[in-house]
Amino acid sequence: VQCAANVNWRIFRASDRTSCGFAENVAIAMGPHTGTDTTHEVTVTSPVTGQNYRMTCQAEGGNSYTCRGGDNAVVVLEDRGVRD
Repeated sequence: VQCAANVNWRIFRASDRTSCGFAENVAIAMGPHTGTDTTHEVTVTSPVTGQNYRMTCQAEGGNSYTCRGGDNAVVVLEDRGVRD
């Protein structure tokens, strides 16, 4: 489910255990890593639980990432250039 978009990505929550607010926070945390083709670990606060969760974001090429972690959370950050 697409939640939002920012200057870098279209932001998707890709599991029922993931809120849109959390997906957007993952995108904010990944902001400094835009354009890198490596795996990154970020710690993100859930607006639903108030807890911090570690997410591992695997580069998918072309500035896109699939991030997994937390309590079975999955977030997809799709490069804006893919469909623009």
